Amino acid sequence: RYGAGGAKIAFLHPKSTNGVLIELCQRD
Repeated sequence: RYGAGGAKIAFLHPKSTNGVLIELCQRD
């Protein structure tokens, strides 16, 4: 999905991050 400033936001699956939800923002 898209977040603030048109940044692409990807959510890693909680199980793949030891139960912690990590939000990654990548700006084009």
